[in-house]
Amino acid sequence: MPESIRNAIVIAFIAVLVAMVGVALLLWRGRPAAPAARADQGLPLLVTDRNGGIYDLNVKLRQMERRLGESQVVDQQLLEELKAANEERDRLALRLTGLEKEVRSLRKRVQETEQRLAPLPLQNLPVPATPSTPSATTSAPAGDTPPAPPP
Repeated sequence: MPESIRNAIVIAFIAVLVAMVGVALLLWRGRPAAPAARADQGLPLLVTDRNGGIYDLNVKLRQMERRLGESQVVDQQLLEELKAANEERDRLALRLTGLEKEVRSLRKRVQETEQRLAPLPLQNLPVPATPSTPSATTSAPAGDTPPAPPP
């Protein structure tokens, strides 16, 4: 093997070895604990959206935080309304149960009253008086003689 090829192989080996040592040192040192802070805090951080529009990320973040706060307030109000509705439903269910019991007792009293009044003989019931003048429904058409009143 010629000497120049052997020297090229040794130089390439040393270069690869130096590169591997450099990578190992970088990995051993690790990443920094926190990302570097932006130097220009006053400048807006511009971001491109899907539609191609450009907007300030800080403005978008404030809008989303405001919407989150509003939705949390609405959620809290809805939870309070739900709790009040559940309490009212329970109260109405108790009232309904009481009313059902009352209806049952009234039906029972009506049935008992009907049973007591049912065996009364028909002779004891008052008889309505017969009208002395014929009513409008029993009158005859013009030209006919009116029917005789019942005895």
